[in-house]
Amino acid sequence: PEKRDWTVGDRDRYRNCIRDAVGYKHLRWDAADVTKLSSYIGRCKADLVRPGSERSKALASQMFAWEASLADRAYETAEGLRLVARLLTFDDMLIEAYGLLASGARMRWAAKYDYVIQDECQDVNRAQNELARMLAQDHSNYHVVGDPAQTIYSFRGADPTYLLRFAADWQRAPLTPALSPA
Repeated sequence: PEKRDWTVGDRDRYRNCIRDAVGYKHLRWDAADVTKLSSYIGRCKADLVRPGSERSKALASQMFAWEASLADRAYETAEGLRLVARLLTFDDMLIEAYGLLASGARMRWAAKYDYVIQDECQDVNRAQNELARMLAQDHSNYHVVGDPAQTIYSFRGADPTYLLRFAADWQRAPLTPALSPA
């Protein structure tokens, strides 16, 4: 669907969707912790995980124990309310961009850039890492800057292993020198 007329909102506007999802009109989960649910949903989106998936259920189990199924249903309900409200958050923009590139627009966008540079790579989540990978995979001109000791956004899905594995993930085969004629 066309996103031009959608509202770009922050997490606080999305929190209203979560509050409504757990409220009396929907799940009636009186003991729900909206802050914790917001964190769980943000983590799911950072990992490109949709509600109802095995991964979202696993994350919900880690964070909510016996209320895991309610948390996953709250995510699904809040997403439905977000779509009705035509609201896009930063997390949603990452998911939308990933979907766009994965659906066939990757080559066109990747061709526009000869180099991809990513700063603060220690705070990159899966969605951000995948976007950069898709843009750089054809030319491999990909440079990252970061310090794994300074990771501060792990609570939002940042994973310094993307930085730590960078050299191994992007190492090219060694060039074989051409033999010169004798």
